[in-house]
Amino acid sequence: MDLEAHTMQYLLNVGARLESAGHGKRGELISQAATALNYSEQWVRERLKDLGFVKSRKPRSDRGQSSVTREQCIRISNLIMQASRDNGKQLMSLKQAVEIASANGWIADDVSEVTVSREMRRHRVHPEQMNKPKPHTEVRSLHPNHVWQFDVSVCVLYYLPKAEGLKVMPRDEFYKNKLENVYRVKNDRVLRYLVTDHNSGAFFVKYYNTPGENAETLVEFLLDAFARRDGDPLHGVPFMLIWDAGTANQSHLVKGMLDRLQVKHHAHEVGSPRAKGQVERTHDLVECEFESRLSMYRIDSIEQLNEKAQQWARMFNGTRQHRRHGHTRHGLWQTIRPEHLRICPPRELCLALLQKARPVTRKVAGDLTISYAITGIGSHTYSVECISDVCVGDQVQVTYNPYQAPTVTVIHENLDGEKVHYDLEPIERDAAGFNAGAPVYGENYASMRETPTDELRKQMNREAYGVETDLAVKEARKARKPAFEGQIDPFADVAAATVPDFMQRKGQALELQQPKRALASRTPYVKAVPMIRDSIGLEPGSEAAKLLTREFKQRYPEGIPDDEVSEFTGQMARKFGMAAEPLLEEVAR
Repeated sequence: MDLEAHTMQYLLNVGARLESAGHGKRGELISQAATALNYSEQWVRERLKDLGFVKSRKPRSDRGQSSVTREQCIRISNLIMQASRDNGKQLMSLKQAVEIASANGWIADDVSEVTVSREMRRHRVHPEQMNKPKPHTEVRSLHPNHVWQFDVSVCVLYYLPKAEGLKVMPRDEFYKNKLENVYRVKNDRVLRYLVTDHNSGAFFVKYYNTPGENAETLVEFLLDAFARRDGDPLHGVPFMLIWDAGTANQSHLVKGMLDRLQVKHHAHEVGSPRAKGQVERTHDLVECEFESRLSMYRIDSIEQLNEKAQQWARMFNGTRQHRRHGHTRHGLWQTIRPEHLRICPPRELCLALLQKARPVTRKVAGDLTISYAITGIGSHTYSVECISDVCVGDQVQVTYNPYQAPTVTVIHENLDGEKVHYDLEPIERDAAGFNAGAPVYGENYASMRETPTDELRKQMNREAYGVETDLAVKEARKARKPAFEGQIDPFADVAAATVPDFMQRKGQALELQQPKRALASRTPYVKAVPMIRDSIGLEPGSEAAKLLTREFKQRYPEGIPDDEVSEFTGQMARKFGMAAEPLLEEVAR
């Protein structure tokens, strides 16, 4: 900014005064200059800085240093990550993790969660940074029909009532808060089935009017995709098929057919749509390039919809250049070599392949064997010791080929998620029913190989007790030594918490009901009066006897207690002037 001469001279004078100004005087000089020049203080500071009078603030001597180290940040971040769910939801807050770390002596008590968060981000170990997706690797296919990707998607834009034609699904009528509308048209929903050739990008799309995915529809679509079609060069049986782990995809009906057609089928990991990103992007392409046209054209049936979809797909595959290879999709697919184009067998034969025997599940026994019975042949035992990563208690799938029985095929998923087929012969038995290849007492001994689970379990036990041998682990457990050598106290934060003292509340005394005493045994009138009358010598029917009876009824209408018989008898004897005998024992008898 060009300054006038007098303004420049004034600022130079102010700058010279600033250099000699004492502490606290510089702000006052800048304020006076701003008033004199009719500018803001910020403007004056910037012009003085341009002239070299206002210097940058001296950085602190401890800049970039912190009391929280990188190792401490990693340990606190690990607390949060280990307490998170498999779906990535964070359960433990940073504040809680800092409190636990402080209680266990990992960090100082006066470190705030803000400081820890700042340092975690500086060292790039914050849970939000650690949960970022892994870098992905580009995977290539070798030739057309080497790898196909398949996916099915519900058409969220349209549904197809049988009598009304294709209709748009407005967002304000079909969304999560109006599920009744979605349910109402569930039988009219349109599903888009799509398969792409990974090498060329060529694709085949077809719509189905069905409530949801099912194995029968998937088989029909795959056979249509494999078959030769007029005007569409894409056809043949691929060598590999990539898809998700949907119910229809993983059905025995579909996978059995693909196995017989020698197609390797691989379901990608859940939550990893990038594994079949090409078909996902092609879904978006179909929505934008084809389905966008349907609002301007009347569709009355699913057949008409598929006719237009095939017509558009042939145009798009045959005329639009692909960004990756610069050719049209069908143009590059046409370079396929004869050995790579496997012609699909007739449809009737493919459908016959669906009748393959369904594999059954067998549990691996403690001696690494399984049992399997074949109709007409009987039950046999098979050793799975040759499968390196199988462990005791694992579940394996077993089936058989009727032309190779009693040999069975064991299907086991290895550590890479690939299902590997093993052909196993039955264990040979001797006359006593023992394994003919088993060790013999007194001659040779051989232990079973350790499974990966056995090896890992021993390693984990040694690490838990900080020892080198399995024998040392047993000795540590016998001595009741704490695991992990007591390095962490999971209840340290509980012990360090300050529990408030609560005021004693007033209450009311609880009144207890006294138990009622059992009533004493009583002698009824008809029994007691004759005994008392006879004991004092009164004649029955006499006046004295009548007086006795009247007084007894007045005093004891419900009978006389046994412990009062003697006293009442004495009173009556004295009253009538006669001697009475104690009647307590007699009454008791």
